[in-house]
Amino acid sequence: MAGRAEEGSTSAALSLPDRASFLTGKLCYLDSGSQHPLSKGGRQAVDGYLAHRMLDPDAPATQFDEDKVRAKFARLINADPDEVAFVTSTTAGEQMVLRGLNLPASRAHIISDELHFFGSLPLYEEMARQGASVSWIKAVDGRIRLDDIRRALRKDTRLIALSLVSTINGFEHDLKAVCDLAHANGTLVYADIVHAAGCVPVDVKASGVDFAACASYKWLMGEFGLGFIYASKAAQAQLKRTEYGYYGMSAFDSHIYPFDKPGARVVDYAYADNATGHFAHGTMAHPVMAQLDYSLDYIDKLGVARIQAHARTLTAQLKEELPRLGYTVITPPESGAPIVTCALQDARTKLAARLKAAGIRITVSQNRFRVTPSVFNTHADIEYLLSTLGRAAARPNPPRSPDHMPSFPRALRTTALLLALATCYPPLHAGEAPAEGVRHTLQLPGGAISYRAIWSELVLKDSAGAEQATISTISYLREGVTAPEQRPVIFAFNGGPGASSSMLHTGLLGPQLSAKGVFRDNPDTLLDAADVVLIDPVGTGFNREIKPGGAKSFWTVEADAKAAEAAIRDWLNVHQRTASPIYIIGESYGGYRLATMSSSLKDLNVGGLIMISPLLDISATAGLGNDLPFIFELPTMAATAFAHGKIKTKGRTVHQVFEEARAFAQSDYASALQQGSELSATERDRIARRMAALIGLTPEVVAGFNLRVPSQEFLEQLVPGKIVGRIDTRVTAPKPEKALVEGRSKAADDPALGMGKSNVIKNAPLRDYLKQATGWQGDQDYIGLTLELNFAWDWRAPTAKYEDNAARQATPSLAEFMKAKPQAKLMLINGYYDLATPVLEQRYSLLHSGIERSRMELVTFDSAHAVYDDANRATAAATLRRFITR
Repeated sequence: MAGRAEEGSTSAALSLPDRASFLTGKLCYLDSGSQHPLSKGGRQAVDGYLAHRMLDPDAPATQFDEDKVRAKFARLINADPDEVAFVTSTTAGEQMVLRGLNLPASRAHIISDELHFFGSLPLYEEMARQGASVSWIKAVDGRIRLDDIRRALRKDTRLIALSLVSTINGFEHDLKAVCDLAHANGTLVYADIVHAAGCVPVDVKASGVDFAACASYKWLMGEFGLGFIYASKAAQAQLKRTEYGYYGMSAFDSHIYPFDKPGARVVDYAYADNATGHFAHGTMAHPVMAQLDYSLDYIDKLGVARIQAHARTLTAQLKEELPRLGYTVITPPESGAPIVTCALQDARTKLAARLKAAGIRITVSQNRFRVTPSVFNTHADIEYLLSTLGRAAARPNPPRSPDHMPSFPRALRTTALLLALATCYPPLHAGEAPAEGVRHTLQLPGGAISYRAIWSELVLKDSAGAEQATISTISYLREGVTAPEQRPVIFAFNGGPGASSSMLHTGLLGPQLSAKGVFRDNPDTLLDAADVVLIDPVGTGFNREIKPGGAKSFWTVEADAKAAEAAIRDWLNVHQRTASPIYIIGESYGGYRLATMSSSLKDLNVGGLIMISPLLDISATAGLGNDLPFIFELPTMAATAFAHGKIKTKGRTVHQVFEEARAFAQSDYASALQQGSELSATERDRIARRMAALIGLTPEVVAGFNLRVPSQEFLEQLVPGKIVGRIDTRVTAPKPEKALVEGRSKAADDPALGMGKSNVIKNAPLRDYLKQATGWQGDQDYIGLTLELNFAWDWRAPTAKYEDNAARQATPSLAEFMKAKPQAKLMLINGYYDLATPVLEQRYSLLHSGIERSRMELVTFDSAHAVYDDANRATAAATLRRFITR
């Protein structure tokens, strides 16, 4: 899978799940309904404000103002800004409404329900104690029925108070239906929207609700101490003034201070005729306001509908799987809120320690537990929770998962997981002795060769020796070799993260090719020149998770690289091949894995490293304000336009088109982008026309994107009515009317990737082939590619240092290896039609790595991300064979 295509939010801003915008650490956080984690952007906004308050001369100028923040929230719920005011909490807002309606003093009737916020239950009991009449609507099957509200209505019913989305079980009222019923009776409606605003669409005008309030520390991604209250203009007219705050004033003229104008009173004043005039007190928490200024923009850019759609894919999984485990789900199936609650007697006693040990955070009450996923959560998080919960019957507590130990420093934890590099399980083969594998004969152009095919797995353990997960290899060893210790060994893996080695295995290196599930002899296999070992990383292929959460322990950059290194070292030791020259191939993210591990391979007899369409420098692919991706992508866009006949070719080759665009990208285009807003309109238009001629879009479209055409927009606009592939830009498909999977990154819908509506590709033909070819015996699926692993990937460095995380790139490790191994060679192979890891991006990374140019071989094919398509396989194989044998 392509490097940037599967990074989610790292590569495309504001895609879901968005793990890049949050820092949850190794904690599996599924408790955003209690308190949403602070985003990185929110933290930066608060830091900027605090620096300003410290009078730091280098502090950024504060850009928020209270009115704008209030207006942003108003837009979120479709209110007018003068219908919204700040409050300190949801409860504070609710009590202001009660006081403004003269409750309980008027002794009017109030209706509330059992699914309202539990903190409001005593409030209305107190209303009853002080003289109001209160009716409680009972929940039936986890719902509040509209007919029961209708029956409770009386002529003197002044207010219906409810939670739009229940904190207890996620039940969502039909707010419009409740308001229509209430207003026909002359009754007002108050809604607690703390579990709706920011995660469920709220439209106060369409629903007709009179009052609403919410704090900001949940789905608005704010903090304690600041929230909002809404009162419609019509409802404001029915309020008695009970709050007399300075910030609610529209006029203030004192008559007691020096130079004041004389007056009959100490001060003349007036209160604003809006929500602020009714509810404002004094100053509000400005750090939270700075945070909300950012988070409300973040929510707006994502769109609440997308946030809800993403969460529903996760809650649907919970609603389906929890009953199968014996848990009683009390959340209505139709609920669209990101809340799933189960009733479980003594839940805290049964679950609290287990979840804490596993590093999982959900809400666990005395007799129920609640899961509330948000924008950064993935299906892998849900699966980890489910595996930790196990069946609802009594169970012993499991040992602590080293993947989720908050008190254990992350850098040490990653190292501890890989100490001793584990022990290899005996391969499970039939027919032949396990160590021998299964023998085969292959007819090649140069004659027949005999070989053995072996599948084996390596068990990865933690520092205490506890088994965590497995990583596996598929080996092809040529028979009849007189000096095997001198024969080269190729180790190879694909990328993802989340990809097995199946592409390199059955597309280039192995003895059999596979097309549409049909296997045939591979005349271009490298088995004539070297033994071939394919590595399936943790979570792919037939690999198993032994301990709940054990696999996720290896879904980080460093742990994944160490696991692959462990597989290589173990294989060399088991097969007594430590003296053999080895060559390692990493494709796509596999290139990043290879570069990351390379500095640890200095003691091995490495003859060369081969990178096929690699991701090498994450800092060159991510981040707002970074112009490098646009420079790197432009030549590939030109090659793509060439392939689809969208530009004038003049008899040129794709190489010539690419080089013309590359020269422009690294000169005039780079210079123009560097000027930013200082670029003149004349020069901008000239650059736009030049770009249009190169990439096949109109100058107007190019200029409309400020000369920075996002790759996804290019793919969607180049061919009318079609979507162009990312990992193979020669591929097109009809443009879908909507995302194949709501909330999933568009990169995952790449027609050249073939994911369809699934996040997991199970390769049944390869599974059956491996049973026959290696004698593997098992009943699990072969996972060819899983986006769930990809979405759960932890891209952070093992330390929290800024310099380790601000610019994640693997080339320093690669340069260190090349310096220590002067005889080792390095080859880069890529394709012109690859917009996932563009050619120029890869070349730039290596040419700026400090590695001597004379030690690098750069090869580009008239191909795509997987350079070894049918037209290029023989050439690719010959290129590798020459590199290995020369």
